[in-house]
Amino acid sequence: MSGLGIFGAIATQFSALNEISFGIISLGIGFVGVLKSGIEMAEHHQKTSE
Repeated sequence: MSGLGIFGAIATQFSALNEISFGIISLGIGFVGVLKSGIEMAEHHQKTSE
């Protein structure tokens, strides 16, 4: 998802599309953070349930 945003930020010359591209980049970074948090919670749950 962030790759799409980076491509859009580089390839476009329109101001509105450039702002949307930066929004997609930040959304992709946020999704990675949420995914990492979910993985850490799952690992912690497995360790305590044994």
